[in-house]
Amino acid sequence: MSGRILSPEERARLLATMRRQTPSTVHRRVNAILLLDDGWAAERVAEALFIDAETAREYRKL
Repeated sequence: MSGRILSPEERARLLATMRRQTPSTVHRRVNAILLLDDGWAAERVAEALFIDAETAREYRKL
C-alpha cells in the first residue's frame, strides 16, 4: 500500500530518481521515504536499510 505520506506525483518522481544513477546517500533516503510511504514503521525501515530509526523518522519529516 502506498500513498501514506506522498502524493502520486511525488512518489512517481522519487521512483524516477531511484532508477537514475544517484549518489548512494540520496538513493538511501529515497528508498527509506518510499518504504515509509508504503506504511513501513521507521524501525522496520531502519532494520532493512541498516540505518538508525531516528534517521528514518527524520527522512519522513523532510
